[in-house]
Amino acid sequence: MIDQFVGFCLRHRLSVIVVTLLLVGFGVYAWETLSVEAYPELGDVSAQVTTQMPGLAAEEV
Repeated sequence: MIDQFVGFCLRHRLSVIVVTLLLVGFGVYAWETLSVEAYPELGDVSAQVTTQMPGLAAEEV
């Protein structure tokens, strides 16, 4: 199996080189367009809850 693969690659050198260059080019393109946030947004997690309780102050609710 490996012998057949190596033989194919040696017989079709130009095709193997072209495919390799296309894959490398696609990899470089993907690397350049990859959006990576270097500093993620770190913030306190908070939730706002609205309630109504007749006769109680905000601190008591």
